[in-house]
Amino acid sequence: MYALHDGCMRTAFCLAAAAAVIVLCCATPFDTLARNYLATAYVLENLLLELGAPVLLVLSLPKPLAQRVRIPLAVGWIAGMVVLALWYAPALLAAAVRSAPVHTVQVLSWIVGGMLFYLPVYSPAPQSRVRPVPHGVVYFLTALVFSSLLSLFIGFSRFGLYTPFLDARDTLHILDQLRGRWGLTPEMDEQTACLFMWVLSLFVWMSSVMVMFWRMYRESKRAARVSQS
Repeated sequence: MYALHDGCMRTAFCLAAAAAVIVLCCATPFDTLARNYLATAYVLENLLLELGAPVLLVLSLPKPLAQRVRIPLAVGWIAGMVVLALWYAPALLAAAVRSAPVHTVQVLSWIVGGMLFYLPVYSPAPQSRVRPVPHGVVYFLTALVFSSLLSLFIGFSRFGLYTPFLDARDTLHILDQLRGRWGLTPEMDEQTACLFMWVLSLFVWMSSVMVMFWRMYRESKRAARVSQS
């Protein structure tokens, strides 16, 4: 009974937290900031919707359902990384910030791609997860390398490649403040977006590596207790 109650509490908390992240990104002025003004806000929205909300949705899955969902490691990694990079293609980025239907597809792809990425390692059902070491560690370290290369592409690509942020639509009337008081000129904005992509994704991947080592330690202690009894 206690385990059932604990599982329901976990599901409710994770679902509420995921919903809060999605609402913040899609139903507040932050979404306008990401689509009309700043590449930095665009990167933050991407990371929140692909690396933040999906892990909470995966952790909220009931164990009986999670037991029936098995995603191969290669499928999860490819889905997550392809979706992470796909919407930085200049044509797709421009379409997403200018068209509401395309933006909806973008958001859904980020969430689904993130869930596919996290399911093999964070599934609530232990039998549906891969071994934390070495599989989980290698999984996240290769994601770290990929996102680092993506951040380099964002930061060192030809300036002006992301044209929507050069010709900002000042619907909130804050453009002068952003570029004057805060110094977020298009050049600085592109460099800041690169830094955010690298630092924040690095934090997520390295934290996940630590979780894998902690899980290995916990499982080894459990196996030792079983062998002694």
